[in-house]
Amino acid sequence: MSGPARVSSIQALREFRSALTIFADEARSALDAAQGELTRAAQRTSADLPRHWQAQQRKWEEQVVRARIALEHARSQADMGKSSVDERRSLHHAKESVDVARRKLSSTKRWSREIEREQSQYRGQTEPLARMIEGDIPRAIARLERMARDLEGYTHVQMPDATDSGASVERSMATALASSKSTGDTDRYTALRALRPHSDSVRDAARLESSSGVPPIQLQREERKALALLAGEHPPADLRLDVAISIVPESTTIILQRDDPVDEADSGWRFHSDPPSDTCTRVPAVRLLGAIPDLPSLARCPAGTLAIIEDDVVSALFDTIGHDAWNDVRTHDADGEEDPA
Repeated sequence: MSGPARVSSIQALREFRSALTIFADEARSALDAAQGELTRAAQRTSADLPRHWQAQQRKWEEQVVRARIALEHARSQADMGKSSVDERRSLHHAKESVDVARRKLSSTKRWSREIEREQSQYRGQTEPLARMIEGDIPRAIARLERMARDLEGYTHVQMPDATDSGASVERSMATALASSKSTGDTDRYTALRALRPHSDSVRDAARLESSSGVPPIQLQREERKALALLAGEHPPADLRLDVAISIVPESTTIILQRDDPVDEADSGWRFHSDPPSDTCTRVPAVRLLGAIPDLPSLARCPAGTLAIIEDDVVSALFDTIGHDAWNDVRTHDADGEEDPA
C-alpha cells in the first residue's frame, strides 16, 4: 500500500442515505394518496352511483305506474265534480324524475369510463417512479449502508508493526473488518424482518409444485458452521410443508427468513427479494432441494432466523435476536489461525 486512504466524509454517505429514505417515504405516500383518490373515484362512479341511480329509476318508474292509476281513478269520477289536477301533476313529476335518473345513470357510466382511462394513464406515467421507489432506491440505500459500514471498518484497522508477518496483517484486517460489520446489525435485521410477506398474502397464496424463481444457494464451510449453531437441538423439519416465495426477477439480494406459520401446511420460511415482489406463491420445501441443498439444515432453525444472499453470496446469517452468527464464526476463525511466523 503506497499511502493511507483519504476517507473524509463517511457521514455524507449516511446523510445521503437518510435523504434517499425520506424521499422514498414521501414519494410513496404521495403515490399512495393519489392512487387512493383515483380508486375511491372509480369505486364511486363504477359501483356506488350506478347503484344509486338505478334504484332511483326503479323507484320513480313504480311511482309513474301508481300516478297513472290514480289519474285514471280521478278521471272516472270527473262527472262527480272531482278534479284530476293533482294526479296529473304527480304523474308529470314522476315521469320527469325517471328521465333525471336515466340521464344521471348515463352520465355516471360515461364518467366511469373516463376515470378508468385516466387511471390507466396515471399508472403508466407513475410506473417508472414506483419501480424506482420499490426497487432502485432500496438497493441504493442498502449499498450506501454497506459502503459506510465497510469504510468505518477500514478506518478502524490498526496496521501491525513492520516485524509482523504478512499472514498476521491479513488476520488482523479480517478480524477488524468482520467486527465492524456487526455495527448496525440489529437495525438492519429489524428492517429486513419487516419486508417479509404479510400473513394474509401467505395464507391466500397459490400453491405451486415448481421452484421457478428461486436462485441456487450453496452454503460454504463458514455458513454451515453458523447454521449448525442456529439450528442447535431443534428437530428435523417436515419438508412437505410450504415455503412462501416473493422474489422480484433478477434481484441481486435475496432474504431467507423464518416466521410463525400461518396454517398447518406452512413451514414459516419466507424467501423474498429486497424489495419483495407484489405477488406471493407457496411451494413445498422438498421442491427447493435442487436449488438449496442445505435446506434441511436451514429448515431446523427457529422462527426469527434470517439469512441475506447478495450476488449469490451469503453476507449475513442472523439469529432470532438479530445477531450475525456467521460474523462470529468468521471472527473466531480469523483469531484462531496459527501464526506461520
